[in-house]
Amino acid sequence: MRNPVFNSPKLLAKFSALSQWIAYSLLLGLLTSTSNSAIALPTQLPLVAQSQSTPTTNRVQTQLQGRWEVKDPVSGQTLTLIFTPDNKLFMLLPLGSGAPVALPFGYRINPTPKPMHLDVILPEPNQVVLTIFELTDKGQLRLQLAGTNPGQPRPTAFTADADVFQKISEETTLPPDVLTAADMKTQGEQMTADLERQAQTARETEGKLNVAAMSRAQQAFQLEFEKFAPKFEDISIGFQPETDNYSYRIVPQGNQTQSVMMTARSKRPELRSYTGAVFVVKSETNDMITITGTCETDQPSSKPPAMPATPRQSTDKIKCPVGSHLVGR
Repeated sequence: MRNPVFNSPKLLAKFSALSQWIAYSLLLGLLTSTSNSAIALPTQLPLVAQSQSTPTTNRVQTQLQGRWEVKDPVSGQTLTLIFTPDNKLFMLLPLGSGAPVALPFGYRINPTPKPMHLDVILPEPNQVVLTIFELTDKGQLRLQLAGTNPGQPRPTAFTADADVFQKISEETTLPPDVLTAADMKTQGEQMTADLERQAQTARETEGKLNVAAMSRAQQAFQLEFEKFAPKFEDISIGFQPETDNYSYRIVPQGNQTQSVMMTARSKRPELRSYTGAVFVVKSETNDMITITGTCETDQPSSKPPAMPATPRQSTDKIKCPVGSHLVGR
């Protein structure tokens, strides 16, 4: 799975185990309802592996702590690793043109073998990536990322495409402009909520616009036939009486010459319903004209508002029944 927020396939391909988790946590977890445990560090991180030479372990551990960077020569993007004294490893990935995101892992080392062993502990239970590293005479970190996956044997030697990181700082804390996985989860949840609100607004706009279109079609029908159309197929409109969001109806009133009611009944629990009304009333010059209005339920409802009361004259504002309000005329 390709991660859409990290545009360096070369770097991701080198550490497929991490890239799989990155894609999972960012693309799926952060934009849906992934639990907090999916992005949290394990409750107890394994300690640094001990050997007969404790001073060597401490020296290597101390050398490893800090911030390391490697740049992709093709894209120019930078991958940053931060090793902390308490066995946490943060991978900082570029997030488009904005602040990078820090993904948390655990780690443990064994400095005795040559090359030395590094275990990267993924947040998912029992997911560990076994790899090798060395600290060169030039103060660089050579790390075998290519060809590593959870459950696979540890590589025994560096390959030609092993990455060489430069140490840029002894700091072991996250930079202030970095987003954490928790930040990404919050942003993803907010984005999801915003998208849901936009989708709801778009669906409700369908109901309002279609009821308004039915009202205009009824005005045209009344002008030609001096009565209102009793059936949906009698008026020319560009939509069907049933959509994914609404069920539309014409509800004739009386002898069909003085008023007509059109409804949009919500088929989704989060949507409001609508009633459109067209009335024949006297104008200020005593001519008979039609006026329209659309009532929207105050809350999501599968029951459209009742028919508004008939206005006495053309200048009167249509009054929607209790539990609804006027949204168009």
